[in-house]
Amino acid sequence: MARGMTTRRGITLVEMLIAMAITLVMIGAVVTIFANVTGSVQKRRAMIEMSGQLRHARNVLQRDLAGATCPAVTWQRPESNHGYLEIIEGPLTDANPTGLIFDEQSASVSLLPRNNLVKPGFDLEQHMKDPDSLVPGGLGDADDILMLTVRNEQEPFVGRVPDPTNPQASLTIESPLAEVVWFAVENPLNTGAAAGFFGEPGLRTIYRRALLIAPWAPPYEGSPPGVMQLLPAVVNRSQVPTALAALIAFQEQYDLSVRLEWDPQLARWKIVANTLADLTRRENRYEHHHYRADQQDRTFPFAVISAGMGDLNFEPSAPGSGHSARPFCYRQGGEPATARAILNDNGEVVHVVRGLAPLWGKRRGEDVMLTDALAFDLRLFDPGAPLFVERSTETVLAPSDFGWKQAYRAPFESFPDKEDYRLVGQGAYVDAGYGLQFDDSDLLRPEVVPPWFFAASGVPLAPGYSLYDTWSFHYENNGLNEDGDDLVDEGTNGFDDDLAYGVDDVGERETMPPYDVSLRAMQVKLRIFELDTQQIREVTVGQHFVAE
Repeated sequence: MARGMTTRRGITLVEMLIAMAITLVMIGAVVTIFANVTGSVQKRRAMIEMSGQLRHARNVLQRDLAGATCPAVTWQRPESNHGYLEIIEGPLTDANPTGLIFDEQSASVSLLPRNNLVKPGFDLEQHMKDPDSLVPGGLGDADDILMLTVRNEQEPFVGRVPDPTNPQASLTIESPLAEVVWFAVENPLNTGAAAGFFGEPGLRTIYRRALLIAPWAPPYEGSPPGVMQLLPAVVNRSQVPTALAALIAFQEQYDLSVRLEWDPQLARWKIVANTLADLTRRENRYEHHHYRADQQDRTFPFAVISAGMGDLNFEPSAPGSGHSARPFCYRQGGEPATARAILNDNGEVVHVVRGLAPLWGKRRGEDVMLTDALAFDLRLFDPGAPLFVERSTETVLAPSDFGWKQAYRAPFESFPDKEDYRLVGQGAYVDAGYGLQFDDSDLLRPEVVPPWFFAASGVPLAPGYSLYDTWSFHYENNGLNEDGDDLVDEGTNGFDDDLAYGVDDVGERETMPPYDVSLRAMQVKLRIFELDTQQIREVTVGQHFVAE
């Protein structure tokens, strides 16, 4: 036994050790296979869940766009009963997709997709010095807003309305018409009042509100049809902020498209249900308040976007730790402006944005369409958008591509050589006001047909915002002086006030749509992120409005 190191069956100890090693290798291989299968199953399940969520959001969005009641043509008349289409383009872009500033600690622990645009060889310290390099590569444009009136006869909209017999209760009704609003909110950094309330900083949540157009809904007790609520008599004509706060509270409790009106006979503010004709007018649409602290009343053009910065330097208009309704927030110093406050379940202001705010309290989450989103990007088709080819790679550059700005400016710059890029065509989906990325937005290439959406929109909204609106013709015959000159409604008064081009020509009108063109088509990009498996999925929803 000692001489041969063999067992009774003639098996050497070496052979036993080899057999054990092979067995361990096999067990390790089996464990590895099971781990890989488990990981693969986890990823597949996550992909299936993501695809399901994205498919649902895409289908709902596609159905909303396909059911738009208003032709994408400007100068709509309220009596046509078409409603409206409004597309708001925020200042963020794919190249500059977030206003968050990540410090060294937050950048190192962020779960956002890593930046794929940074230069090779940089370190974290250099990373912090270069603001552009801090943008996570998966993030995209997400501060756009889509607002439109929609008809759906197959699947009517369902929502809550007040119960006139019981102020503490509500009724559920259906309507084939609704005012639909899509928007996204970016999670702030987990600091201060926002700590623990929002998710991963930088990710976005996409929301959808569907406000029923139902002027036939049961009215306020003893009121004419359409009157949904009468404000207390103590809220007089000058107390516009209080009246607007009541309107905001109503729209967050109920799913009805309503407007605020002053009744001189009753000397009361009242909340009235909208019709499609009412919604053609900007002042009657959801969140089109545009009330500023330095003014006594709401003002034309009734902007939906705040003129202030959306950060926690705002303070709530009313003191105290809790609010029964979402308050107005005023900017401390500088140009007075309104903003939207996001409240927690205790009614405390935890975040202030200059876009739209989601539902809160008992209804929190009812308007959520997608969580952990990376992009919600609205693009309009511009038949004049220039397309360039980069000579060395033969890559076609559209306005949404990196490098397009350099190609567009090539003839005006000494470097690079203008011959490096050549114009190959026109027509692309673009961000409204994409010319704002230039220092001089009047810089137009002489060899191209003038683009439609290159310059900023002409209506005074918040700085950096552009807007497409089907507009309302009633501003030209409403008896108000919107342009502040010595004449009222000079575009419809039957006189040749400007002594040019005849009576009541277009040049005499007091107002003008931001872009006075027909919108041919638009695209919406939805991009979401799965945190556990680090997967990204994106879909594009397109809709044609008028014939090419």
